[in-house]
Amino acid sequence: MQSFFDEIKHFNKIVIGGNSASGKSTLAKIMAETKGLPYYSFDKLFWRPDWQGPDPEKFKKTVTDICKKDKWIFEGGARHIEERCDAADCMIYINTPIPVCIWRALARCYRLIVLKKERDTLPQGCTPMISWFLVRYIILFPYKKKVLERMAVKVSKTKKLIILNTKDLDNIRLAYKTSKEDGEIAG
Repeated sequence: MQSFFDEIKHFNKIVIGGNSASGKSTLAKIMAETKGLPYYSFDKLFWRPDWQGPDPEKFKKTVTDICKKDKWIFEGGARHIEERCDAADCMIYINTPIPVCIWRALARCYRLIVLKKERDTLPQGCTPMISWFLVRYIILFPYKKKVLERMAVKVSKTKKLIILNTKDLDNIRLAYKTSKEDGEIAG
């Protein structure tokens, strides 16, 4: 974990992209706590009760307003990725295999519906569910949304792109948990 956090220590505007259930929220929460940056969940800002989309102009303004701030971690999928990447100084793409994303989405719904666990990134008024729409979205995400390609074109001398795989994310989570248990991270 230390080498990852050493790599990103000078960045204050970080966008995290990837497929549904790829680990974006998990990484964003870890980074927000360890770096002391405000964390914005795209889904929580976007979705209205019963999974209704927002007014497009109001939502675009919300994204723009966040991107104008000096410090943030902003995780989410494909919508408005260019604007978020333009404003960011670091972009992280989580490259999780499709079967893993589907499994995580199913496990998330099980925890929320059957075990009645809380999820702080679940948008207010939205019932957790697994649907064919979500499974289809996960399967087609790498081919239709092209988030990695859209991030890659934004790379420059002052803007970094980091690609993490499932093992990288697991190592970051484990190191974070160990650091927290050892008292290296408050919270």
